[in-house]
Amino acid sequence: MDGVDAPTVVGAPGDRASLATMPPELFAAMSQHIEPDDLIRCSMACRRLRDIVLHSDSLLYRARLYCAGKLDAGTGTDVPTSERLQRLEELEEGWRTLNWRLKRMSLVPPGERYDLAGGVVTKTAFSGSGLGEQARSTTVLTLPTTRSLSRTVVADHAGTPADHVAVDPEQDLLVLIRLVVEAPFVAGGEPPAYVRVHPMTLSSDGAAPHLEAVQQVFECPALPYPLQIHTVRIAGDVIGLSINNPGVLVWNWKTGNMIYCLWREQWSYEISDFAFLTPRLMIVTTFERNRVKNSHLLIATLHVIALKTSTSSSRTLISLDFPPLPRKLSVALTITDGPYSTMPESGTHFVNDPATEILAFCFRHHNPSKNDLSPCFVVQRKELFARMAMCEPGATKTWLWEEWDRITLGSLCSAWVHGSRLISRIEDPARPGVASIKLLDFNTRARYEEGVLPLVNDPSTIALAHWFIAPVTTSLPYYVTSEPVLSDKYWSWALDGQRLLGFWRNKSLISQVAWGLRKEPKKFLGNALAGRYHEMLKPRFEKVDIFVF
Repeated sequence: MDGVDAPTVVGAPGDRASLATMPPELFAAMSQHIEPDDLIRCSMACRRLRDIVLHSDSLLYRARLYCAGKLDAGTGTDVPTSERLQRLEELEEGWRTLNWRLKRMSLVPPGERYDLAGGVVTKTAFSGSGLGEQARSTTVLTLPTTRSLSRTVVADHAGTPADHVAVDPEQDLLVLIRLVVEAPFVAGGEPPAYVRVHPMTLSSDGAAPHLEAVQQVFECPALPYPLQIHTVRIAGDVIGLSINNPGVLVWNWKTGNMIYCLWREQWSYEISDFAFLTPRLMIVTTFERNRVKNSHLLIATLHVIALKTSTSSSRTLISLDFPPLPRKLSVALTITDGPYSTMPESGTHFVNDPATEILAFCFRHHNPSKNDLSPCFVVQRKELFARMAMCEPGATKTWLWEEWDRITLGSLCSAWVHGSRLISRIEDPARPGVASIKLLDFNTRARYEEGVLPLVNDPSTIALAHWFIAPVTTSLPYYVTSEPVLSDKYWSWALDGQRLLGFWRNKSLISQVAWGLRKEPKKFLGNALAGRYHEMLKPRFEKVDIFVF
């Protein structure tokens, strides 16, 4: 057995065999076939079994993986277990204390839309000042690790201008989304716009089409509304995007076939956002104002939808209602989740365990004020799968808010999720108007580790009177950093398995002038430029700080 120095102890003749008297070699061999949580419980039974686990790299690695909410990816089989264990312990200690080992700064072009996956950041940006119809360029940032310090941050412009972008380094895939407007919108006239999807290779910085894509460019049917692309996501062989007001589109990017198309007219709901649970399971969030006649309520709902396959059509599996809101609110319900991935990031040999991953559902005002804080519900993915397993085959079940459990709620701003962690600007409920940047971890398996942070396990009741018609009580436990060590000087944060990214607030003259004209943009800018006002007002990231653990 690797690294075991404990003496062999064999019971006297006639003694009953037990774990406490079992030879270490036999216990180690047997432990390879039991679940990690059972292994941890065995190690807590007595000091001898604990010493056996602590002196075995393979057993300790399995236990620490479980506590960290990770799975071994099975890659890099030539890397010793001791080295994998060391890197895992370095990362967990770094996240627990927020003690980063490296900090880099990178200058990036202005732009507010970005994606982070597998150590690669992609961003779209206006090529000009934003005071008119400007083509967007795409920037690719390759992030450093502590194990490759000579690896520098690079910024390269992709060849195809894009309105939105998504990246999957695991598949060498860079998806560029282009909105093409062919004619001014006229009510009752011809549809004005098309969405074109370009599956490109990341290794070429978006200059070459992906070889696995049968079609170099594919597009949706003509769209009936003036529109804005809201979200683009990749999961395996599918690409999905949501468009404000019309709905959700999903393609198989390898074949170019559209496998899902949901427009507002097809449902009695207002479609808000979507995310993938798996390449064949999707979440869609909606609002409904007419469920109860003459009601003053607005009902937000989460739908889990099975996508079309060669043997079955798309259908809704389950629906879950959120707490009712006042009907007069004009809001969106966005979904924040980590990238879908089955491969480890560079410098590691493990991936997130889906059983510990979370989704964040954030309510947003359509016209938010500066530093607007919004309610955010956090749900574990395994909770949705458990509810799907409770349904009869072929049936759709709806749960009301009162039937939910294992959920937490907070007042957040610009939340970002990866695995079981969430980073956001969080308001102090005891001091209204006071907020700090905090990192929350919803992986409660860490309670088995020594020296962990205190677990926040008490049910909390939040009275967001201007949001919900009644106070909301939630009880999903989590860990939180003990000190507000993160600065509030950043407009937005992002994180992956090894890094934190802080995007600086833009102090440009254009953004400051736009904020000053926020009350009456048409009066000062005229009709031509007033339509670009909100783009001018949005933050323009010019610098990003990269904290590496």
